Formats: sequence, C-alpha cells, structure tokens
Amino acid sequence: MKVFLGTILLLGCLQGIVSCVLLFRSKRHRQANRLLGALILVITLATLRVYGNDEGWWDKGLVLILVGNFVPFFLVMAAGPLAYLYVRACLDPRFVFRKRDRIHFVPVLLDLVPVITVCIYVVLLAFGRVKPGGGAWGNFIDSYNVYVDIPRWISVTVYVLAGWKMLKGAPDSTRWIRHFLTGLTVFQVIWLINLIPYEFPASGNWMLDHLDWYPLYIPMTVLSYWLGIKGYLSSQLMPVSGALLTKTMAQQTIRTLEKIMKEDKAYRNPDLNLAQLAKQAGVPTKTVSTVLNQHLGQSVNEYINGYRIKEVQEKLLEGGARERTIAGLAYESGFNSLPTFQRAFKAISGVSPKEFLIKSGIE
Repeated sequence: MKVFLGTILLLGCLQGIVSCVLLFRSKRHRQANRLLGALILVITLATLRVYGNDEGWWDKGLVLILVGNFVPFFLVMAAGPLAYLYVRACLDPRFVFRKRDRIHFVPVLLDLVPVITVCIYVVLLAFGRVKPGGGAWGNFIDSYNVYVDIPRWISVTVYVLAGWKMLKGAPDSTRWIRHFLTGLTVFQVIWLINLIPYEFPASGNWMLDHLDWYPLYIPMTVLSYWLGIKGYLSSQLMPVSGALLTKTMAQQTIRTLEKIMKEDKAYRNPDLNLAQLAKQAGVPTKTVSTVLNQHLGQSVNEYINGYRIKEVQEKLLEGGARERTIAGLAYESGFNSLPTFQRAFKAISGVSPKEFLIKSGIE
C-alpha cells in the first residue's frame, strides 16, 4: 500500500511540473496562468519533499543532502496570496502584479525559518561555535515544522475567504473560479481534520507511525491534478477581452471615479479622455470602460460631460451668467468647443442653455 501511495505522490509531482510549464508558457491570460502555475508549484514542492523523505532521498549523496537541507520545499505561506491574486487576475484579465502586492508574501519568511536555521548552524559549525551532530537544532526544526502549520492553515483560509468575498455578485461566466475556491475550501476542511490530531504529541506520533502524511498529501496531490488540468483548460476557454467584474469591484471603481471628479475636478481638463481618467484612477482602461458601459450605462464622454454640465448649471443658478457669459462658464468647466457644449447640455438637460435659464426663472 505504501508503494502505491508513494507512486501517486510521485505522479502528482510529475503532473504538477508539467502543469506549471504549460501554464507559464501559455499566452492566454498570462498573469492569471502564472499565478496558478506558481500555486501548483508550491503544492508540488511540498509533495516532492514528503515523497523524498519516504524514499530517503535527502540522505543519499552530497548533492541530495544539500538540496534537502538548503532548498525551501515548504512555501505554504505563499499559497493563500497566490490563490487570492489568481482570483483577482481572473476577474480582471488586465490585472497587473504591482509592488504593493508583494506585501502579501512577507509571511513566507515563516516558511524559511528551517532553512535559515540550517544556514546559521553550518556557519557556526564552520567557526567551531557548535559541536557536530546538531541534535538540538534538528529537534527545533522538527518541532517548528509541526506548529508552523497552524499559521499556515490560518493564512490560506483567510485568503480563500477573501477570494469568496471578492467573487460575491460575480457573473455566471466565473463558474470555474467558484469551482476553484470550492476545491480549496474542501481541502482546507481536510487539512483542519488532519491538523488537529497532528498538533498533539500522542495522537500525532500515532498518525505518523501508522498513516504517515498520506491523509493530507494524497488529497493535496488530487488537488494539484485537478488544478493543473481544469485550470489550464479553463484558461483556454475563458474570453480574453473584457473584465469579469464583481459588483464589489465595480462599486469600488465607481467610488474612485467619483472622487476624482468631485474632489479633484478632473473634468475641467478639456483633454480628459478614457486613458487619462483610468491613469488617474489607477485602474485599467478596460475596467473603467466596462464599469461605465455596463454598470452606469454611459460612454466615457457622457460620463465626463455629465459633471461638466452639472457644474455649468450650478453656476447659472448661482447667478454666474450675470458675471460671465454662458460660453465662458462652458470653457471653465472643461468644454473646448461651444457647439459641443450646447449639444451635450441639451442631451443631458433636455433643453438648451437659454431655455434652462428661462425655465429656472433667471431670465
């Protein structure tokens, strides 16, 4: 049975490597596919470490000893952020990984503690500060690896929940992303069921002696198989153009645009266009266009001119027409052409500027 289960782990590692290569080389949805490929790589490395432990790889020859001690196979703290950013990238195909996104990966330092510990021990050993053998150091690493699984589980769970929150109100075309998060949620439940007894010495030692890590890593291997195959196929079917925006993301974009218009008065710039508006908002142009068209039912020009006309109307009602001409107010509000202003005013107000003044009792 152990040979059979070990074979499943090995095949899972090979399949994970193939999936990573395919996803990283895919030209469709490059950002999303690379994030998914990185997530599968995290799973594959952890599985490979466990399989190597069972096969005694890390004690065979100098090269494998160095690999086993100095390569960080467990980078589980990266799994949650990668899953979360993958969901973001799928919902918005023009998502770009920015410097501020790196903060999500700071907790990966917890995964590096065992490797850092080995490095410190080797340096101290070279200077004669510690004795050969390192039994106490090894015991520390073993104990650390047991208890660090608690923050690892919490981290992945928090990011999975954040993914579900982001997906709230998403269109039906995001079915794969729902399946993706469902698969991770199921695995988190399995992990928790295994985590609790493993954290207690008595039950943990019994499980390791009789079951090893298979109750956790076989489901992890199945997850890797499924993510690799289904994720790659889904990426080939997912439309390239257009952003799959959730209601939350759309509302956030709308609030950002409103701030730029109301507080910064961006509409007063006569050259303001989609590209400049998106740049000021820090949002992809396709996202801005999609929000305006699908959620507000307006073109970019209609949206910008709406603020310009509103400002002109407010100034007219305040008596601005007595001090300045209507044309002057139009130019101050961002229009660079009087005919364009008159057409926009009538299209939005239903009346001409002159009729608006008469209707308002100003003239």
